[in-house]
Amino acid sequence: MGANLLMPRAKAVFRKEGVPQELAWIAEVESSVDPEARSPVGAVGMYQFMPAMGKRFGLRTSPVDDRKDPDKSARAARST
Repeated sequence: MGANLLMPRAKAVFRKEGVPQELAWIAEVESSVDPEARSPVGAVGMYQFMPAMGKRFGLRTSPVDDRKDPDKSARAARST
């Protein structure tokens, strides 16, 4: 999935949550809009959540890593 498919979904989440849609583009800087992105220090997903921060915003890391889910990570990102 590329930015052409993922950004409209992220913008829709931000719009629904009352957050400026333009902020969804933070994913471009953080991960090149790649839900599978992983940093050398353990941040994962489009919005590069570390495990503890992801959990703080309701994202599981096991058995499935919610930080890789574009919709769940966008909802979590709007909270940060």
